[in-house]
Amino acid sequence: MLQVQSTLDFIQDLPLYKEERPYVFTPDGDIELDESHPTLNTVKLHDVPVTLTDIRDSNEFALGVSGFEKADHTSKVNLSRIHDRDAREEYRKETAAFLEKYLDAEYVFTYNVKVRLLLPAAWKES
Repeated sequence: MLQVQSTLDFIQDLPLYKEERPYVFTPDGDIELDESHPTLNTVKLHDVPVTLTDIRDSNEFALGVSGFEKADHTSKVNLSRIHDRDAREEYRKETAAFLEKYLDAEYVFTYNVKVRLLLPAAWKES
């Protein structure tokens, strides 16, 4: 299977979290807040090196067993526009709607839509 080396954000193991659960306050709607205020976010992350494996051709994973699974979906959003804020918002809404139906969920909370660039030189076969 195809693999790539990358980093993922993991929550840090801070003494604070032994006394208080980490949280991010996310206001509903179009409320404007100063996001640098320390009481809005106590989550501290750090980068952890990981090996990512392409599982698109695998059927070995199930949500109830692995904690994740792949779900096939073709976006109706023009992904060549994904660097535009409006396109990312459209994609976020489309993804939430797909997951609500796929998981039979009442609500799907989405956040932090990121665009990552594919750098082919970083991929390697193993």
